[in-house]
This record gives sequence, C-alpha cells and structure tokens, in this order.
Amino acid sequence: MPERCGFLEHQYRKKGPISDKMGMYNGARFISNATSQSVVWVTYKKDIQGRKDFIGKKVNTHRHGAAIADDMAAILKEWGVYDQLKITRTPWGEGVDLLMDGMVDIIALPVDHVYPDQFKKGARVAKLEGKSPVYYIGMEDPGMLKELREKMHATVPVKVPANSLDPKTQPKDLWAFGDPVFFFADQNMNPEVVYEITRIICESAGKWGSWHPQGYHMTLDFIPATPFSDRNLVHPAAIKYYKEQGIEVVDIADQLQ
Repeated sequence: MPERCGFLEHQYRKKGPISDKMGMYNGARFISNATSQSVVWVTYKKDIQGRKDFIGKKVNTHRHGAAIADDMAAILKEWGVYDQLKITRTPWGEGVDLLMDGMVDIIALPVDHVYPDQFKKGARVAKLEGKSPVYYIGMEDPGMLKELREKMHATVPVKVPANSLDPKTQPKDLWAFGDPVFFFADQNMNPEVVYEITRIICESAGKWGSWHPQGYHMTLDFIPATPFSDRNLVHPAAIKYYKEQGIEVVDIADQLQ
C-alpha cells in the first residue's frame, strides 16, 4: 500500500499521536518509491528571505494530526524561531486562502515536482498569483534536513534550481523538503506476494506517466530510491527482486541534489 514517510515517523519515534494511542509499531518496510510532496515556504512579501525574517511573523503549516505538520515544526525549531512565531495549521488549500486574505505572512506549500529536477508552480501557486507575485523561501540547509530525516522526519533534501518556479521571484537555488510517498508492506507479509508486487511495479516502469503526470518519474532509477538511509527499512523480498534484476537500491536524497 502507498504511504508517506510520516507514517513511519509516528511508528518509529518513541512518542507520537499514533504510537501514544496504539503502541509502538516498527514492522513497515519499503517496497518502492511512488511520488513526493516537495514543500517550500511561500509569501507575498519580498523582504522575507530567510529564517531570521520569520521572527514575529504569522506562519501557516499543516493541519493538526498530519505528520507533515510535525516535520515543519521540527524545521522551525531547528531554525530557533518556533517560539517567536504565531503558527496556524490548516490543509494546503485553506492556507492559500489565509495568505490571500492577509491573515498570515507565510505558508508552507508543495509545488509540482517530477523527479529528478522538473518543477512547476502548480495550481495553488497559480491561484495566489491572481492577487500578487509570489516569493519562495527555501529550507536553507540540506544538512539540517538530513539530520532531521535520521530522526524519522519526512525531510528529504530537494534542490530546486534557480528560476525553476519563476525567473523573477526565484532567482536563486533553494532547498525544498521532500515528503516521500511510497509503497510498503509489513515485514511479516508473505515474501512471495511482496516479490510479485515489486516485479509488477518495476515491469511497469515508464508507463506511470500515462496514468498521472507525476508518474513520469517512475523509472528504474527512481522506483528503488528509498527515502531512508537505513537499508534495514527496505523489505527483504523487494531487495531480493532488485538484486536478481541488477537494480541498485539508492538513497533518494542522493538523486535530488
């Protein structure tokens, strides 16, 4: 089944809304990459360009209960500005409305991304631009994103080359964080079934783009690109298939820099 990195975040961390209620679970294992949400900070204010400019601002992240909200909070805490902000939490679309209405200064927002380096603004940014030019703020430090990932946050560093989103309002390279969505199975699932699922996914490489635009990245370079540096989180049956086919399991972060 497809899932995002934040699912494992809640299972592997000692505390979290799921583990607090249901107890610890550490049986999920990666099979294949699927897609991602590549998230940047978005604003109408040109003078907001980095972490220091966030201080005293109204910032919208994601709704309560969404694992990605915890990932964004972790970034703001690492920046040392979390306690100096007024934070609201809503789904992406409501965040867009808040920014357009002047209720917040900055929102977190995913942009369209086809691996490895094709970026577009997406419909939400297009809506924002109906009011005023949109400016983009990166996460600044890919090393910080990697460190947070080792703590099971969904923060794969994603380099967005200059001008990818807009030649006027994104003149420099910036770092987004990728919130991976992937196929996984429980470690105790029948290995023959997992092997067969892996085979079907790999043999359909190159076809996914005809089903959905973001499927164009589903090639044999990116299907086995795990969002984790720990190979123990890859299902053994998937590893077996990849080895037999001579397909290398790689860290997706290495493919996006």
